[in-house]
Amino acid sequence: MRKIRVSRLLLAAAALAAAPIAPADVSPVGRWKVVSDQTNRPVAIMQVFERDGEYGGYIERILERPKDAAVQVCGRCPGELKGQPIEGLVIMHGLKGSGGEFSGGHILDPDSGHYYRVKMTVGPEGQTLKVRGYLGISLLGRTQTWYRVD
Repeated sequence: MRKIRVSRLLLAAAALAAAPIAPADVSPVGRWKVVSDQTNRPVAIMQVFERDGEYGGYIERILERPKDAAVQVCGRCPGELKGQPIEGLVIMHGLKGSGGEFSGGHILDPDSGHYYRVKMTVGPEGQTLKVRGYLGISLLGRTQTWYRVD
């Protein structure tokens, strides 16, 4: 009985050791296609950048252009961002991390004008980015999957 348990533990440890792990140098820097978590349709291209050890991002391009030109500016954004064009708008800032996991920053929802805390996780092959915006604790939020654009 004991030999079976030990061999099962060794087999499980070997399987975990062989499992693919995200490389330590996985970076979110680059262009990402944003897919809406509500409609499952691509809505924008985001550019994620790194500056002085912090990560941020701006909307490079809106993929589904609304007919109403007023929707193309951030009418509900706070302060100096109000009325600014959505394309080119920095909506994410202050993230820190490495090894594919980044947190501690904020993200702006241009539709509502509200800021949320944000964390990002780069997929194991660096081709997906899980972006979670939340209030207070991570359980109170929603996640979008972004796809790397070459």
